[in-house]
Amino acid sequence: MFTDNYSIRNQTIWNEFHSIKDDYPSHIEAHKALGRKYGISESRIRHIISDVRKNPPTSRPESLPREAIPDGYTVKRQSTLINEEGDTEKQWLTSTVQSKRTADIQDAIPKGHQLKQVSTYIDEQGNIRGQWIKTDREQQQWFEIINSVLEKIPSLIKPLPPVSKTNSHSNDLMALYPLADLHVGLYASIQDSERDWGISDSVTLIKNCVDDLIARTPKTSRAVVANLGDFTHIDNLVNRTPNKGTPLDASGRFIEIAQAAMEIAIYVINAVARHHEDVTVIWQSGNHDEATALVLQTALATIYRDDDRVHVHQSGRRTHCIRHGQVAIGFTHGDTIKAQALPLLMANDYPDVWANTRYRVWHCGHLHHKNAVEYTGCFVETHQSPTPRDAWHEQRGYRSLHSMCSIVYDTIGEYTRNTVQVRVPDRRAHSGRKAGR
Repeated sequence: MFTDNYSIRNQTIWNEFHSIKDDYPSHIEAHKALGRKYGISESRIRHIISDVRKNPPTSRPESLPREAIPDGYTVKRQSTLINEEGDTEKQWLTSTVQSKRTADIQDAIPKGHQLKQVSTYIDEQGNIRGQWIKTDREQQQWFEIINSVLEKIPSLIKPLPPVSKTNSHSNDLMALYPLADLHVGLYASIQDSERDWGISDSVTLIKNCVDDLIARTPKTSRAVVANLGDFTHIDNLVNRTPNKGTPLDASGRFIEIAQAAMEIAIYVINAVARHHEDVTVIWQSGNHDEATALVLQTALATIYRDDDRVHVHQSGRRTHCIRHGQVAIGFTHGDTIKAQALPLLMANDYPDVWANTRYRVWHCGHLHHKNAVEYTGCFVETHQSPTPRDAWHEQRGYRSLHSMCSIVYDTIGEYTRNTVQVRVPDRRAHSGRKAGR
């Protein structure tokens, strides 16, 4: 092992300088005396003393050799002296105290907070030198409230008696009632958006549209009520979207919006169950109601748990898929998965459904406009929202029309479709009264 005798000599000069410096009238005289003793120049003595002062040893010279990088330190800078043959003669390693932050950041998160964002600084050697951790107490508290509500709902709610149907009917048809972006609780004003709008308008409009659609839809053995997400406009008490924090104009308190949403949900399910033999309810989350949708889904499953004809799917997944003969029908809100990725996702996540069907379709919301694209082996359809645009959509130039529909499938594909157009009154004819269909 190479021993650096110069380092030992330099440390000796440093120690001797401090022992004799008070015996001379100035440090310069002490430097001259040490130069004469060691046979080197006065300026060299001065540099040696300066170097040792800047990089003091971590242990006494007699303990050499020692580890180049002590425990708890990491390499900051490295210099290497190479001779004419290419061999390393000397190396200088500068080390620094290693960061106390590590990849395991959980100890840095206070109790009652949720991780929101982590920024990590990594040096050129791959060592973590620092971390900046952002937490969110409000979001964590909201999730805790939602989880406690989900646990208590079955014991708090008394199931409704089974819905009585009008008469029995048997066929191979299935009716689908997509509920796309109802945004119950959205506030709009004729002053800066499409029309005046509040909670009561949502309740009246949706009930009327559903009654109209049911009257047009043939009685089938099977029916599906599919909430495609954003059933409510807000998901919390701060009137912001849960993930991006976009400000929202809300009509009424959150409790009023939740009660109106439950009233609409029960009305739609009961109306469909009176018209059709067997009803499946699918309740997707959206970017506006990520947590509220799960609460409503759990509440509806509890309310209809004693009804043999109404079945509520319970799942926190962002996709659902059902099969009707040779028809595969998928449901998702559309904010987290691109439309072009949905066909392959159906084949991957629901391989048995994909393999045993020939007609496949996804029903999506989120975009508020009507669109249908045929990909290889699968359609992807987005639905319009029946709710008028608010100031946010008005400012950004979104001008979609509004409608609701019912779709009937037989065992090989789409059989028929009914559409209710929601017409917005002419602004010039507006007289301040609430607008209906």
